[in-house]
Amino acid sequence: MRIQLTIFLAIGVALTSVAVVGGKRIEDLDRMLREGSRSANTAKEAGAALMARELERQREERNSLVTEIERLEGELTRLGEEREEELARLRAEFLGSQGRLQELLTSSSDQLTVLESSVSRIEGAEYSSLIQELGADVRGQWTSLEARVEQASEQLETTRALLDELDGRLAEQRDLDLMWRDVMGPVVQLAGDSSVGSGVLLRSTPIAASDEPGYRTLVLTAWHVVRDIQEGRELEHPVPVTIYDRIGAAKVIEASVVARDVSLDICLLELDSREHFAHGAILPTDSRMKRAQVFETIYAVGCPLGNDPIPTRGEVSDTSHDVDGRNYWMINAPTFIGNSGGGIFDAETHELLGIFSKIYNYGAVQQTIIPHMGLVTPMDAIYDWVESEGLELGAK
Repeated sequence: MRIQLTIFLAIGVALTSVAVVGGKRIEDLDRMLREGSRSANTAKEAGAALMARELERQREERNSLVTEIERLEGELTRLGEEREEELARLRAEFLGSQGRLQELLTSSSDQLTVLESSVSRIEGAEYSSLIQELGADVRGQWTSLEARVEQASEQLETTRALLDELDGRLAEQRDLDLMWRDVMGPVVQLAGDSSVGSGVLLRSTPIAASDEPGYRTLVLTAWHVVRDIQEGRELEHPVPVTIYDRIGAAKVIEASVVARDVSLDICLLELDSREHFAHGAILPTDSRMKRAQVFETIYAVGCPLGNDPIPTRGEVSDTSHDVDGRNYWMINAPTFIGNSGGGIFDAETHELLGIFSKIYNYGAVQQTIIPHMGLVTPMDAIYDWVESEGLELGAK
């Protein structure tokens, strides 16, 4: 009996020890879980703070770039004003030097006249000496004046060279800014879940209705671009349009379908915004379109493969290329997938000559794209379609 009691006591002590040790481990495990949760929350907050700082840094960098561009524009204006002032000053100095030279020549001529009138009263060595002294004095004054005029001329030529260089730099900068405004600025990107294309902004026009103040902005593009973005949805479904500024910043504005023509592969959208957009395509007149011919230099601008607008240079290869009963232009400017709906611009006048439609390809199993054989819907065909729809694109 005593042995049994001893065994029961030993078993009880052992169970008590296990319970104590197990409880301690459970408490340790709870503490570790709480600490792990606090660490995860801390890391998440640190990551969010890091992302916020990075966004603020990028915002400050963009504002800095905008400020620098404005400063450079002011500097160009100031240099232009200084150029005009310096040229006027040098011109006045040069004319003054010419006037002083003329006065000296007149004075010398008068002195020689007086001398000649006195020749009859002067004889021999006295006459020769007087002539030599007067000639030496005139030659000295003439040499000094010639040196001053030559120095002024050299300074004028140097300044003219500097001003010509400055004129060239200013003209180049103005030309690049004009090119971007007329050719790059109007081109936008249209993108869906699995499709991407391009479009061209037309100039914003005031809304006449007094109850809806603001501006109306239309977008020309290819119909198949909008069709692929809609992916079988109703036409009322909005189309996202990405608009870019000079330094590459972009904003997305939705647009609605106004009209379309499947056979012409053209579509007209309207931005769901009443703000005024600074960049819109220059539309050509009917007479300009009738003068179009092969070898005219053009720029094709679009968003190939989903990139920001990219320009390529080429020529009109054909103005009457028939495909399935439709007349297209053919161009040899390099284009690729994503250029569809983009603009074809006159390289000289920057007028919008047409909307890019499709690219030639060949191969039954694996198709190969021919980037130098692009087809364009010309603006005169688009004008006819718009008129038949009872619509307007704006001033030509």
